[in-house]
Amino acid sequence: MATYLVLTSKPGQFNMPITAGLKAVEAYDYLFCGSLRARFVIVEMAEPVRISIIDEEPPYMASTVPSHLVEQHGSLEQARASLDSLVSFGKLDVQLKQVALEDAVLQKRPA
Repeated sequence: MATYLVLTSKPGQFNMPITAGLKAVEAYDYLFCGSLRARFVIVEMAEPVRISIIDEEPPYMASTVPSHLVEQHGSLEQARASLDSLVSFGKLDVQLKQVALEDAVLQKRPA
């Protein structure tokens, strides 16, 4: 049975690229007051893997963590609901905007 994770990338800070054993399903930009603050990619995972986290600023540190440390969802709908909870409170100017999967998974790697 597949499990779904939400990988987060914050422009200029870090990214969590799609690695072996993960299949990108949907992607969303998180906008605060019209400014991009994060990108979320919902991925499908068939078995436990290690998740990469790569800094986007020098010294470009890279780490891996076991997938069980990332919040897991039993369905795509549950993963979407988790993201929706980010924008369903108060009167803040926040928005989740679905983006093309091709754009989301082409993560820039440090030179």
